[in-house]
Formats: sequence, C-alpha cells, structure tokens
Amino acid sequence: MRATRRCYNVSVGRLEKLRDNFNFLTGASSRHNRALREVRDWAATVRKLITTYGLAEGGDLAPLLGNIGGAKFDLTGIAYTGRPMIKKAGKIIGFDFTVLIRALVENVENLRLILIRPSLQEERLEQAVSSLNRSFDNLDIAITGTGFK
Repeated sequence: MRATRRCYNVSVGRLEKLRDNFNFLTGASSRHNRALREVRDWAATVRKLITTYGLAEGGDLAPLLGNIGGAKFDLTGIAYTGRPMIKKAGKIIGFDFTVLIRALVENVENLRLILIRPSLQEERLEQAVSSLNRSFDNLDIAITGTGFK
C-alpha cells in the first residue's frame, strides 16, 4: 500500500486565527496586552513631560530652564519607571519595543545629566531635547501601529 501525501491549502487567514488562538490559550495575548497597556501609560507620562516643559521640536526652552529643579525630578521619575519597562516591553508581540524604550530612557537620563551640570546646558541642551523628541516619536509611532490582541 502506498502512502499518499495530501497537500492542504490553508489560507493565511486561517493560520492567523490559529496563531491568535494559540497565543490566547498560552497567555501570550494577555501578557502582550498588559505590557502594551503599561508602555502606553508610561508613554503618556513622557508626553505630559514634553508638553509641560515645552520640549516639543523647535519649541521655546524657557519653561524647562525656568523650572530646572522640577524638570530634574520629573526626568528622574520617568527614567526610574522606564528602566523596568524595558523588560516588560519584551512581551509585546510583533515589534521590538525594548530598543525604543531603552533609547528613550537613555535620552531622558542624558537630558537630566545636562540639566544637573550648568556648564553643559548651553552646548548640549538643544541636541539632547532633539534626540529625546526623536526617540519619543519613534516609540509613539510603534505604539500606534501595535494593537491589542
């Protein structure tokens, strides 16, 4: 008796549905959703910082320079809550958020260090604000492109 080989033509939609069901049953979807929710909340905190201190691209840095103590405190809090977010972001399916969050945390810490040393403020402040905006924009684009499962 000869074994016959059947080729099943499985559509892409059925494979995606099977993958989604597997992720649901193993808990990967719930871990993804929880991590994405936490990253979105943290990104909203960063967005609030950018608006509060006028750190938007091409904006006036007077609010930042007028309240350096408050800005350093807020930047420290964002960096402190962002570091554990790097590990949590690894559970998000479909995009590597760890790289984006790590870059944003590094830019936040860099800006905080520049604010601590007044001699560096004139030279590097605008560059640090610009790189903070770029890394936040990259994270924001990735968040909007990733949905809950």
